[in-house]
Amino acid sequence: PLISFGGFSHTFLWFCPMHGHCYGFHLINGAEGRKDPFASLVKYAPVAPNEIFYDFACGLSEYALNREPQYFRKSRFWHDVFHDYSHKCAASYRSTRISSLAAVNSEICEQFNAYIQCVKYTASHLSQSHFTFFLQLFIYLWNVRKTETFSQYARFVMEDMN
Repeated sequence: PLISFGGFSHTFLWFCPMHGHCYGFHLINGAEGRKDPFASLVKYAPVAPNEIFYDFACGLSEYALNREPQYFRKSRFWHDVFHDYSHKCAASYRSTRISSLAAVNSEICEQFNAYIQCVKYTASHLSQSHFTFFLQLFIYLWNVRKTETFSQYARFVMEDMN
């Protein structure tokens, strides 16, 4: 079977903005909306993250807190830097105003999208099971690269401290 109409898949992926690892993904039927991050968090994460970066954080915040206020009670919702200035919602969603979030790579999703663009054409011709395997392979390679980069950085910091 085809992945989706027109042969293109829509995926929703979860990343750690501190380390850059991709923790998982799921396929979605169409364009991503605020229901997708909400549904995947409630379904797969026993506890909601403290910090959630999303390009439509204002909409996700409202949606999540209206449906599962207890689950999201400790979560803060932020626009990523890429989408920070294009939204006309409250400045309270801008992660750039909080200095403790300066080390966070809120654009990790955009970086992964750029990384995966090289296989977009090939992926559009795969069955869903082959596409899923293909995506898992590229996520694995991404995570290996991020682990190596993080390890090199940690070694550099430790040597500098000695």
